[in-house]
Amino acid sequence: MDLRQLRYFVAIAEAGSLSAAADGLGVAQSALSRHLAGLEHGLGARLFDRGRRGVSPTGAGALLLGRARAILAEIEATRAELTAGRGSCAGGWRLPRRPRSPTRSMALWRFGCRASIRS
Repeated sequence: MDLRQLRYFVAIAEAGSLSAAADGLGVAQSALSRHLAGLEHGLGARLFDRGRRGVSPTGAGALLLGRARAILAEIEATRAELTAGRGSCAGGWRLPRRPRSPTRSMALWRFGCRASIRS
């Protein structure tokens, strides 16, 4: 699962159809369909019920939709904080290349600290 797949998934859910989402995103419907199929395959769950009048989220799709919106909102908030010049903190946190806790790493970024990564 990657951010593009999450963005495409949310767009499909909000538009209610693959064709409307593809138009809104400016991508080919076939590409959008492939991304959705890859996401469903990777998660091992069907995310939408498909019908003549479009798509609607399954139970798994509804769960992912709420989480995906929260993840994308957090990413945008982090981007906004960092580009607003509040992206550094005194003392310079140092994180290992592969942090033990992804939550700890995200917390440091969330609170506006610029982390320097050890090689």
